Amino acid sequence: LLAHTEKSAKATALQELHTFDFKQINLKSTDNKSDLFLIECGSNLCAVIDRDRKVTLQDPKNIVFLPNKKVP
Repeated sequence: LLAHTEKSAKATALQELHTFDFKQINLKSTDNKSDLFLIECGSNLCAVIDRDRKVTLQDPKNIVFLPNKKVP
C-alpha cells in the first residue's frame, strides 16, 4: 500500500514540476529580484523554487505572498 502511495506522489510531483503551476512569492529578508514560487510548506520550513528549478528551504516568516496571477 505504501509503495503505491509513494509512486503516485512521485508522479504527481513530477507532473507539477513539468507544468510549473506554483504560487509566486517574494522573500522579506533578501533583495533577491528573481522569480520565486512556493512548492509546499511543512511545520518549520517551506520549499521554494526559482525559474531555473533550483529548490531552497525558507523560513515561513520570510515569505510574502503576492496576488494570484498565472505564470507564463
